[in-house]
Formats: sequence, C-alpha cells, structure tokens
Amino acid sequence: MNRMLLVIALIATTAYAADGPVAADQPTPLAPLPEGWGLMGAGGPHHLPGKCEVGLETSTSADGPQLFSIRCTEPDTPSFGGAYKVVDSERYQGKRVRVSGWLKVTEVEAVVNPEMRPASSAGGAALMLVVVSQPGGQRRDWMSDRTIKGSTAWEYRDFVVDVPRDSRRFHVGFWMEGRGQVWVRDLQVEPVSRQVPVNFHTDDDPGFGLTLK
Repeated sequence: MNRMLLVIALIATTAYAADGPVAADQPTPLAPLPEGWGLMGAGGPHHLPGKCEVGLETSTSADGPQLFSIRCTEPDTPSFGGAYKVVDSERYQGKRVRVSGWLKVTEVEAVVNPEMRPASSAGGAALMLVVVSQPGGQRRDWMSDRTIKGSTAWEYRDFVVDVPRDSRRFHVGFWMEGRGQVWVRDLQVEPVSRQVPVNFHTDDDPGFGLTLK
C-alpha cells in the first residue's frame, strides 16, 4: 500500500472509530412483552405525565433467565412505566401465597419539574400485586415502602398474601417511575406455610393483609 492509500485508510478508520461509540451508546430497543402481559396505564399510582419503554431485554444471553425491563429516559418529564399479567387464582383459593421476583436497577432517580402536574416523581422500582375478590373488589399493593432506586445488584422482593376463597384472579406486575432502568426476573407464584407472615398491605389498609372470606 502506497503512502496516499495508507493515509486514506487511516482517515477512514479514525472516522469509523469516532462514529462507533456514538452508535454503541444507543440502547438496544426492548422486545415486545410476551403474550398475556399488558401495560399499566394512567401514569401509575401518581398519574405521572411521561411514559417509559417496557418490554424484554434482548441484549443478554439466550441461555440466561428471561429479563423484563423498563427504561425511562425523559430528563425533565416525571415518567412511569409498568406491566402486569392476570393469574388464575382458583388453585390458590383459601391459601397463603408468595408472589416474588428479583429486581436490579441502574441510575434510577427522581425527576422534578415544577412546571408540570404532577411536578415530580419519587423515583424507584418495585413489584405490584392486585388481588380480586367479590366482597372486597380489587385490593392492591404497589410495594411503595420497599422500592429500589439508584444502582444495585439483584435484589429479592416478595408479597405474602392470604387469597380469599372466592378470588378468581390476581394481577402480578412490576413498575418504575422517574428516570433510569430496571430489570425483573424469576417472577413466581407459590403457596407457602401459614407460618410465613403476611406482608401484603393496601393503601387504605396499611397495617393488615388480606384475610380469608
């Protein structure tokens, strides 16, 4: 290769290298949620105006666990994203049940904008559980006292709840508000012993879990 061709090759390589990091910094789009999963609407429990991307992480190994994810990128708009799945609770009627999962977050933080209503999000991510019964209607726990924020390794979270005898379904979900990204894996529903304490607390009944009907 003569000197002129070498110079052209070096210029082209340098330009490619300069462009490379910019492309690499762009996050891989999340894949659609699996069948049977739905998106939470109305901006979540705080009715935040912004929206987040919700789906499956595609940049991880196919041999690993399925990773759900929420990514919120708006720097000035308080945002919310969430997803849920309806679970047939007939097999759990009259039983104590644990709903659990693992969460990991990166740079999850609050977003404050005094010009908007609501003006801010607290920033955080957690699981969500709604238990539906005929007498009690829908009773839900957003796990607002056990949210995860900042940047963390995998952390375990669970609900333990007594499922009413007339319950036909409950909704298992996860959510995030603010800015950053959360990953969720290994969501499970399983019966547990009566020796395991209930920790399902609704907004209007903060001291008690569901009792059998």
